[in-house]
Amino acid sequence: MVTHPSIVLGVERYVSLTFRKGAFSPDLFNFDKFFKIEPGQTFYQDLVGFNRYYEEARARFPAAVWIGDKSPPLFKLYDEIDEKFEHAHILFIVRNIYDVAASFQKRANNVEDKTWDAARNYKRAITDWHESLRTTGNFLEKNGRRTKLTILSYEDIFTQRCNITAIFDLLELDLPPVVEREYKALLHRSTQLESGRGDVLTSAERNYISLNSPFGLYREIYKSRLPLALPD
Repeated sequence: MVTHPSIVLGVERYVSLTFRKGAFSPDLFNFDKFFKIEPGQTFYQDLVGFNRYYEEARARFPAAVWIGDKSPPLFKLYDEIDEKFEHAHILFIVRNIYDVAASFQKRANNVEDKTWDAARNYKRAITDWHESLRTTGNFLEKNGRRTKLTILSYEDIFTQRCNITAIFDLLELDLPPVVEREYKALLHRSTQLESGRGDVLTSAERNYISLNSPFGLYREIYKSRLPLALPD
């Protein structure tokens, strides 16, 4: 999505603000503020030093149709976004709990990862995953909401080729060749990562996940996802 010339998407640009009530506002997505980091907004201090993508984003910004932020805990701000933003469209990517928990545990085990608390392990993954599903389900059913909320499946997009045109149709954007090429490359990298990931979780940890995860809620959210199957 970040390769689309009409989209500028931050990389957890305002992730720290999701934990501060009232701090998230539309003016943060103005050019001057978006490209000037203030203390307490995110976990990195230099945009380009963290990700060279921000150089391209700066050039693309004036003509962008959609400006946003990729931030996993953004679900905490659904009501705030609905209140403050006039034309927001949130894409919520749902993923199976075993992969989410393995990702949490892998980072918790990595003592060199200074941006991740060791307490955010596979058990914490269940808590966060449950909260995200519950909050998303409630917001989908909210009467009178202005904000569009679209559910996407991680597995639909990253483990098999899918009809990504449907996503851009929602945003009223075309699908340029550069985006199609990048998606194919991303899918190839994802397949390689999948094959080389290994098993981070023990049998006991998987059993704990099986006994303590809200699979019924997961199925309900999953059923609400945008269909991305390729046409026959």
